[in-house]
Amino acid sequence: MPEPIREKRTVKRIARHLHIEGDLYYVLFLVGVQTGMPINRICNLVVNDVDFERKSIKGYEDNCLGESLTTQIRAYVCVNKLEPEDYLISLPGHRKEPLNRIRVYRALKKAGMASGYGHLCGETIRKTYGYFHYREHRDIVALQKFFNQRSAAITARFIGVAENEKTTERHIELGLKEYMYAIQND
Repeated sequence: MPEPIREKRTVKRIARHLHIEGDLYYVLFLVGVQTGMPINRICNLVVNDVDFERKSIKGYEDNCLGESLTTQIRAYVCVNKLEPEDYLISLPGHRKEPLNRIRVYRALKKAGMASGYGHLCGETIRKTYGYFHYREHRDIVALQKFFNQRSAAITARFIGVAENEKTTERHIELGLKEYMYAIQND
């Protein structure tokens, strides 16, 4: 089972490696780590799905892309001369077709091995998003909803914090109590 990347320097090392290989997988990786979107969904994004003014992606408005990533995506679109109806993540000459999942899997696996991380896949990227989101916000309930999981404990295991923190269960319990209180008092 894939584990999240737990160190920012490892994320940066993998991103650097992907950037050396080309902008295509680099942008895909950054969008995944920043938004938690499934690889399948990222591959099916068209340029029009990116709202450069609001720094968001349609359907993922709560996950702000940030100034840096928005600028990188805008530059990628300009350099590759993508039209609004073109797929954001596609091969040159095939702009009207989304990138194949198998091709993405192979590129991520290669980047993970080359950067010393090991097995890197789409699920690793989603878990990494969840792991860092939890570290920053400590809101397991929001992640549970985002990942569409039955319980906060399942989400904690999914993002790799359950076995790393003795206080995770207490955070989950407190988060659920606050959530239940908010629902009851609305």
